[in-house]
Amino acid sequence: MSSISLQSSPKVRQGGATAVLFACSCFFAALLAPTADAQSYDPDDTIIVFGGFGYLDDAQQPRLHELVRRKADGHSMYPQLGSELEFGVARDALEILAETDLSKWTAYPVIFSPEDLAAAYQARTGETSYDTAKMFSAFERSYLLVLSGGFEHQSIVPAGETFSGYATVGVSATLVDLNGSNDIVLSATHFGIRGKRTNLIDTLDTFNGEEEWIARFAVSYRDAAGGALRMLGQLAQKSNPSKVVNEWDTYMITGAFLAPHEETAAAADLFGWRSSGDFGSFCQPVNHCESGAESCRAMIGYLTTATGQALAEAGLKVMPPIQWSERARDSNSIVSYKLSLPSSGLPNLVKSAGFVYDPDRAAYKVVPVLLGTTLRSALSEDGTYVEDSYGATVILKAGRTATSDCSSVIQESTIGSIASAKIVDEKVRAPGSEETAPSGQQLMTLLAMKAAVLKFSESLR
Repeated sequence: MSSISLQSSPKVRQGGATAVLFACSCFFAALLAPTADAQSYDPDDTIIVFGGFGYLDDAQQPRLHELVRRKADGHSMYPQLGSELEFGVARDALEILAETDLSKWTAYPVIFSPEDLAAAYQARTGETSYDTAKMFSAFERSYLLVLSGGFEHQSIVPAGETFSGYATVGVSATLVDLNGSNDIVLSATHFGIRGKRTNLIDTLDTFNGEEEWIARFAVSYRDAAGGALRMLGQLAQKSNPSKVVNEWDTYMITGAFLAPHEETAAAADLFGWRSSGDFGSFCQPVNHCESGAESCRAMIGYLTTATGQALAEAGLKVMPPIQWSERARDSNSIVSYKLSLPSSGLPNLVKSAGFVYDPDRAAYKVVPVLLGTTLRSALSEDGTYVEDSYGATVILKAGRTATSDCSSVIQESTIGSIASAKIVDEKVRAPGSEETAPSGQQLMTLLAMKAAVLKFSESLR
């Protein structure tokens, strides 16, 4: 277990992030046997079901919604790209999980279809059956492995008569215990960012508008899903399934914040953040984004997603960071999201899952705080070009709260120490040329923020 510079060791707490399973079959609840005693964990009596890519709603992840949500005809809005994403992710998952030793968790391959369930059932009982419900109920413990989107952002960076379009996403791979408390047992988050898909330079003549954006997001989502699955596999191999809930406390990333001082003034202006010293609470940090400022939402998405990835890489139990909706919520309210699973391995039993972000689901609330950004331009030694360097400095604030009252902070500290990173823009400028467009400065600054936050995973290992 990686050490964290909190004032005292994390207190062991039963229960963490909760994922509630929804089912269309009225008898499904009866199929979920009570959780077995931790000491009697039996891989022979455990299965893992692959739930595929889920989506929340079009307001949270509109591109993912367009790719995976089924219409009345059974297809997504973009059937070819949606199918390529669905089957591509499934193939990647098969390959990644086949190379992952999950023998501590289950004695069977991950369930991708009713046929896989039948094979596991036959291996367990020596019998053959075509009754999915009967086969499922033969196992005392079951997990759901699901992929979910966290945030998505598209940015266009102009460069003269050409431009570059970047599709950025965050994806979490999460293992949910379908028995007992339906705890989120393990979760890992990863970034995906894709610019052009070919060697062609983006111009108004070559860029195919919405369909091209969807295609880039599809590739980004597949890339991020693969990274999240690999990270989750590494966490699973390191953990003990019979003690994972007792050994790991849970961390919830509740938002992001810009420290109100001179070093963040440029970032506040660049992203549309109304500078203020009002932090709010660890359960509900104040969002100072100006109305309609998509770049500001992207900044929060970058910071929270990078924090989720860094903490998971460090081996900590972290709830999947979800880009919060704009609706108001008080510090003790339950915020729940229903995750639809159109490509579930057992569609008759597992069609959707719900992530519940009640404050008592995690003892530790984490808020990444931007302390400052820099933009420095330097003329090359031979005087032929100007190099732009973007920097960011971040700290992770952590608050251990009482489960009965989120406003009651038992401990307040920082995770690790201050981290800084620098990103150099590969698109060099000619001396005397115009500065990089604001959208380009935003993207490079976001990448610097991401790089700074990811450094925490190295220091916490």
